[in-house]
Amino acid sequence: MHATMALDLPTLMIVSVLLSLGIAVGFSLILLLLPRERVLQLWTSSLWLLALALAVVSAQIWLPVRWTVVVSNTCMALANALLIHGVAIHVGAKRQLRLLALGVGGYVLTISWFALVRPDFDVRLHVFSLASIACDGWIVFLLLRCPALDIRRSCRLAALAFAFHGALYLCQLTCLPVQADAAGSIRHGGMAVAGFYVILLLLILAKCFAMLLLIVERLMAGLRRMARLDGLTGLLNHHTVLGDGRLLLEQARRRRCPVTVLLCDLDHFKLINDTWGHQAGDRVLKHVAGLIEDVLAGGGHLASRYGGEEFLLVLLDCDVGQALAVAERLRRRIGGGPASWPGASIQVTTSIGVSLADTDSTFEQIIARADAALYCSKREGRNRASISGRGPA
Repeated sequence: MHATMALDLPTLMIVSVLLSLGIAVGFSLILLLLPRERVLQLWTSSLWLLALALAVVSAQIWLPVRWTVVVSNTCMALANALLIHGVAIHVGAKRQLRLLALGVGGYVLTISWFALVRPDFDVRLHVFSLASIACDGWIVFLLLRCPALDIRRSCRLAALAFAFHGALYLCQLTCLPVQADAAGSIRHGGMAVAGFYVILLLLILAKCFAMLLLIVERLMAGLRRMARLDGLTGLLNHHTVLGDGRLLLEQARRRRCPVTVLLCDLDHFKLINDTWGHQAGDRVLKHVAGLIEDVLAGGGHLASRYGGEEFLLVLLDCDVGQALAVAERLRRRIGGGPASWPGASIQVTTSIGVSLADTDSTFEQIIARADAALYCSKREGRNRASISGRGPA
């Protein structure tokens, strides 16, 4: 007596419902840990709608087929819209909510027309397949155009999963004839339909893992950025600028281009804290950080909050004359633009020490020389720049 195994589509439908429910529950549990992740919120909602759509399709044995077609396709369209919207937010693309709304509305109206008014299974199948291909193509396009280098690897892997999913529907549209029964259902569509369904389930799993991969890499990238940046100003922190500065110095020496270090200290910063409070002092630090970023825009320079009210700038391909020009421009910008604070405009100035890298000093030694020049500026009355080994400029 030999046992044979056959693919049974109704059983596969029930398996798909259970699988989709399990995935939706899993994403919901992750959302409990990351409740503020907007992208995760959208994707979790999308997965619940997908589970509902599959449950409605599986319930065709008890419910009118035409109405289950309308409800399941509406849920599917909303699920895809939320998925696309989440991907757009993830990659920082322009949100096309109006286009998504038009797409969902047009799709639901078309399916409803060919399900209720002029029932036509072949047209519905073609519309569904084309819509699935369009959604997957839209997502692949967004993922491959992602500008962020720190999440690009997961975007490319996810794009591959969605591309395979779209390719499966393309094959179904062109190569797999599907016939509905007298009631308009494909529950008894045969081995070809069942095989298609098995592959579809595997690709849905692949897409879900790809979505998790996107979230994980984005969180890891965020943690890496947090580890590199000062939490208040958004500039590089002390540890990062030392590491990056050493690398930049090595590269500059190989290229034989000059590197100059500027160490800036805000004058009488303690008085600002004592007069207006530490929150006002934080506002001044953020204000100055913004001015530094404006002055150093472009050029591959490094800017950091070195500690307290000190800022360290590393200027690539800048000789002493150019560095002094940057220092003077920065000093004027800081001194000429008070920080706004409720009920007051807080005036602040800065003293700057300038040190040019030589051929054999370490990065820390160059900073030490800039620090000595900074104290020269302070001794000479503050609000000025001094060059290492010379007097105030």
